[in-house]
Amino acid sequence: MLFSPDRRRQPGPKGPSAELILAVVEMKQRNPNWGCPRIAQQMALAFHLQIDKDVVRRILGHHYQPGHSSGDPSWLTFLGHMKDSLWSMDLFRCESATLQTHWVLVVMDQYTRRIIGFGVHAGDVDGVTLCRMFNRAIRGPADGPILRGVKGGPLELNMLAKRVIRPALRNRENYRNGESKNWKPLEWQGFYSLRRGIATQLTAITRDPMAAKGLLRHSSVNTTLAHYIKDVPEVTANGMAQVEQLFDKLDAGEQVVQ
Repeated sequence: MLFSPDRRRQPGPKGPSAELILAVVEMKQRNPNWGCPRIAQQMALAFHLQIDKDVVRRILGHHYQPGHSSGDPSWLTFLGHMKDSLWSMDLFRCESATLQTHWVLVVMDQYTRRIIGFGVHAGDVDGVTLCRMFNRAIRGPADGPILRGVKGGPLELNMLAKRVIRPALRNRENYRNGESKNWKPLEWQGFYSLRRGIATQLTAITRDPMAAKGLLRHSSVNTTLAHYIKDVPEVTANGMAQVEQLFDKLDAGEQVVQ
């Protein structure tokens, strides 16, 4: 009791001073990307204070609040607030039926997934051309949709098949044997069958599946060969031609020699 101090103090080191804490926190606020080893190194270079990185870590853990270091929002916060006002673009190349290179720029609304528009350019693309393609994409067609209906709106493919394609298939005047008693109209099988038939006929004429691949705008010729080109053997084609000639003779009233 005679030799005890007036105030009881805890034994051990006192810890970093207030000036050191202020310097470390301010350096972290000015340089948010710096880690504890970098801050300790800069403190030694600037103030000639040999401080350990673990001490810097403890100071930042107790006195540094990263959310209040800057008033500017992060990129993730900015994108989250602007999610209903963002557009995404895709620029890709495709080959036409005549093997000409075309570049297509598609602009899509990221929130609604709606296609804003697209721009097409034949040949090489530079900065000026890309800007023109983007302006055409966001402006849209000058005269409305590319395929327009009777009222000027976008043309519906199902309505096209109902009003144009199916009546054309039922019209006898569109067939060579339309006057025959055994005539039967072709049945509409859908646009996939139409694309498959075009690919098959085009390959039979050109003897090159790349022509059908470019016309159908496939990214790989393997897709065209596996799902669209239905090659008919030459023997089968010749046999069907002979059967067709036989029926033509029967329709004409000629006697067929067996």
